[in-house]
Amino acid sequence: MSESQKALKKERKTGPYKVGHSSYWLDHAKTPDNVKRSWVVAYKVRNNALRITAALNLYHEKRGSNHRHNVPDHFKFTYGKIIVELKNTLEKQ
Repeated sequence: MSESQKALKKERKTGPYKVGHSSYWLDHAKTPDNVKRSWVVAYKVRNNALRITAALNLYHEKRGSNHRHNVPDHFKFTYGKIIVELKNTLEKQ
């Protein structure tokens, strides 16, 4: 998970660019394609971060460590679902 996250983070880098604006709104037609792709990749990076945090916390739990990585309150529900999924996967192996 960590290696794929590193590769995704590199894909977010687009270099300097100008985003097209029409009045107050972002004009997607004037925005370069590589910038649009970087937005999609940034979304994936944010979603993977929660899954990686859950995996690290499960690792600490299984080893008996008291250390846990913090999860923001607004992600608690999704985090709980991911932890249950990871525990089920671990039990099946």
